[in-house]
Amino acid sequence: MIVTNLTLLEGVIQWLRKCTDRITVVESDNRSGSAEHRATGLGVIDLLGHMKVSFLNLSREKLVQTSRVEGAEIHLPELVSSADYVVNLPKLKTCYGTTVTLSLKNAFGLIANRNKPSMHRILDKILLQISKSIRQQVILVDGVMGMEGNGPLLGNPVQTEILVAGTQPASVDATCTRIMGFDPLSIGHIRTCAEGGLGEIDPHEIKIVGEDVRNVAKPFAPPSFAPRSVARTLGSAAKLYLSR
Repeated sequence: MIVTNLTLLEGVIQWLRKCTDRITVVESDNRSGSAEHRATGLGVIDLLGHMKVSFLNLSREKLVQTSRVEGAEIHLPELVSSADYVVNLPKLKTCYGTTVTLSLKNAFGLIANRNKPSMHRILDKILLQISKSIRQQVILVDGVMGMEGNGPLLGNPVQTEILVAGTQPASVDATCTRIMGFDPLSIGHIRTCAEGGLGEIDPHEIKIVGEDVRNVAKPFAPPSFAPRSVARTLGSAAKLYLSR
């Protein structure tokens, strides 16, 4: 429920192979450890080795495209900024500070900066800059098992059994947010990115193909420091660390 389902990742790689053999799966370091350490522990490295697909830690990239957002310097690896196609595979999750973490927030992991926590004060504008700097062709949100509550790491599972696909990140995230029971207009980074030209946020302007959103909607508990929510978070943390 924390990371993209390995079966889904394998299926996407097989689909891409119909068009190209030049496929690289990327991730960056974060506060929970190096990209390599996390990918190894989750079985991603074994899967990619079996499929003969490269893995790259973006935090180690030296060739970067540099841009500035309100004084913050963003380093976007040239591998990403110059890629012919970028496929974004986020999870359907809640997140403390941003309410949800979907395709726009997932793109934050593309930058090579190591001081990412310091950027959260202007996160909305940084996410807009990142997504405008890449050729994001496909977004596929993994909602096979979602996460509610105090995500993105210590929330609780939600059996949603859906996949949401699209090409415009703000529209995809607005749709996912409604499925989760939240108003996308209240989510700062989604609203900012829609206003910046990354898709529609008005449900009447988004063309939905497949299931009606109302048929798959499943209200998610938001991030919270209420006693009951904290107790559930501590339980999730205990299971996570005891399983290591």
